[in-house]
Amino acid sequence: MGYKEDNARIIDEAFAKFQANAEASFRSGLEAVLDAGVEYCLQEHDNIHRRHADQGDGYGWILLHNGNELERKLWGTDNDLRGNADDALTYVKSKVSPTGYVGVVLATVKPVTYFNALYEFIPMRAGIRDLKSDDFSRYFKKFAV
Repeated sequence: MGYKEDNARIIDEAFAKFQANAEASFRSGLEAVLDAGVEYCLQEHDNIHRRHADQGDGYGWILLHNGNELERKLWGTDNDLRGNADDALTYVKSKVSPTGYVGVVLATVKPVTYFNALYEFIPMRAGIRDLKSDDFSRYFKKFAV
């Protein structure tokens, strides 16, 4: 193999490695945002509305790309609670847009009659209000070429 072919191969390998590193970094950032989303949800509930957090009900997130599941993570004090969150994520997965990246954070509440929809809008709206462009650099880091 001549030097031109050798150089072309090395350049192709470098670009392939760069693309793989960029995708891994982006995915890592998305997963960190989803982890932070669960932590934020748990912390934003006031003392009166912490029952599902206190009981250890299931929490989880799922990351999809073009409808394909990339990762899911579950929280719960036992297999049943994690299973509830897992089942809920599977259901939600079938309902979201199949285009682009989609991340979903959710909680399961047992018993379901405890859930207070009117209250849940307070932490949700606080989360929307608190998201800032500065947060982007907390989860996504520059990397060298």
